[in-house]
Amino acid sequence: MANEPEFRETTYVKAPKNQPAGINMKDFVMTDTGAHEEKKTGVKRDLEIINEVMEQHSVMVSVMQRRLDQVKVIMNWWQKGNITSAINALSMQNDLSVAMDVLNSTFAKN
Repeated sequence: MANEPEFRETTYVKAPKNQPAGINMKDFVMTDTGAHEEKKTGVKRDLEIINEVMEQHSVMVSVMQRRLDQVKVIMNWWQKGNITSAINALSMQNDLSVAMDVLNSTFAKN
């Protein structure tokens, strides 16, 4: 019986429901000074995030413009009734985000 698979017994450890398992809840409670410092660093962090997003805005605009141009080409073929050319253009794009945009705009209409 050397070819039989080994079965391991699974054991579970019950944790008490009314107490956290090994967590000191005082570590999560903010004092008044801690809350004040958090507000200061939170505002600073928010400004850092906004600045980072604004730096990347031009890149995002160019990516979205490229996607829009690609979708327009495919939708032009689709609306003219030339489905074969639309599918060929879609397969040549090799971009799944453009494919999803086309599928959403063609099949989601009621």
